[in-house]
Amino acid sequence: MCIERGCQALLPAFGTQVTRAYELKPPGGAVRRLRLMLISFIKRGRNSASVSLTIVFIMSRCDHISLLRITEGKEVCLLDDDRLDRAMQPMTNPFAQYPSLQFFIGRKAKDLALLELFPHNNVRRGHQDRNCVANLRLDASSISCNRPILFADSDPLSVIYRNHEAASCHRTTSYSVPWAVASDHSLYDILHARLFFLFTDVICIFADDFKDHGSVTDRLNTWATIESASDLPREIRPRVVIVASDQVEKLRRNKQSWSTVNTRNFFSSIELLYLPGDYLSPLARYRRLKDTLLRQADEIRWLRISKHYLFSAVHMSRLFSQALQHTVDSVNQPFSFIRASREGNEITEDYSDHLLTFFKLGARCEVPYSSLISFVASSILMDAYPSNMHSGSLMITWSLLSKLTIKQNSIRHLCSTPCIEHLASKRFEHRGIPYH
Repeated sequence: MCIERGCQALLPAFGTQVTRAYELKPPGGAVRRLRLMLISFIKRGRNSASVSLTIVFIMSRCDHISLLRITEGKEVCLLDDDRLDRAMQPMTNPFAQYPSLQFFIGRKAKDLALLELFPHNNVRRGHQDRNCVANLRLDASSISCNRPILFADSDPLSVIYRNHEAASCHRTTSYSVPWAVASDHSLYDILHARLFFLFTDVICIFADDFKDHGSVTDRLNTWATIESASDLPREIRPRVVIVASDQVEKLRRNKQSWSTVNTRNFFSSIELLYLPGDYLSPLARYRRLKDTLLRQADEIRWLRISKHYLFSAVHMSRLFSQALQHTVDSVNQPFSFIRASREGNEITEDYSDHLLTFFKLGARCEVPYSSLISFVASSILMDAYPSNMHSGSLMITWSLLSKLTIKQNSIRHLCSTPCIEHLASKRFEHRGIPYH
């Protein structure tokens, strides 16, 4: 049952149960007319045992696809249009879907590639804001998959008009960026290096859209100089695919300029891919690129699973909001996925003291050591898995706990024993949930 928010209050009065509600915005005076139609429909069916109601609205579509926008007045501000949440709305089960984010950087060559890589999306449609930093879309063919594809794109050579264009079709949050004016790097590069790439699996750079191969190298080295804000293992940092046709030989000969120590630390890998010319059909021309992107995304996915850092759509959305706030507050401090996932349920510095006290009391009362270990393990599991928590939070909890001062052999043994991991995997297997 889909109902307009203004009509929702009418249904209980007629004994109709609301099973699902969406906030929709029909144009003009359509709301009043729809309310009258709704009342008439319910009155005709109120004497029946049950009323099955479906209302289809012809709505004004929100076609804003900007992930972030920039505005500048007395101060520089970032405008968050809640695009990540809106892009994920069509997903069938966001709690059990684990999206992969692919990031495309370029201009004309990038736009042509997006048309072929995502044929089920109308890539040309969408409101292009002049003060946009990046756009974000959901691959229409993967909406129901357990690993849907999100794809973002940006133009590294565009001039961002820092004006504020208000939009009434969605929520917009403004963030002041006090460090933007004094920064040595552009806000565009900082947002990519320290925010967008935190959640990106594969970065696809179209070298033909740059002035020369040196510009591609400079961009990679700039991001590496800014440094990543991620505290995740290097293996699951984004992989780079440089796509080139005209400049592929120059890039290959000058590999040492873009495959430096800094770039290898910033990215988990950098791969150069040749894009054939127009003598091939579009399907054949982009086939290898599509296969490469999917392969790279799959490999990153399995690495995330093994490291317990595969996030669902709901968790990705929440973590992105926290990372955005962190980036606005500080451009130098790393973003801790561990601490962000436990916001409101932090592990304090006296955690190990409480464990020590518990073990001392247990020893004084001659409680079997195995019982103490099992009890503590069970308590940590209950703390690590509140409702709808990321299933890898056990590792997150243990990562924080292991950094605290360990003052007793029993606590040290508990931190190293596999019993917690074993209990966690058993619990998830019993519930039919994959342990990520």
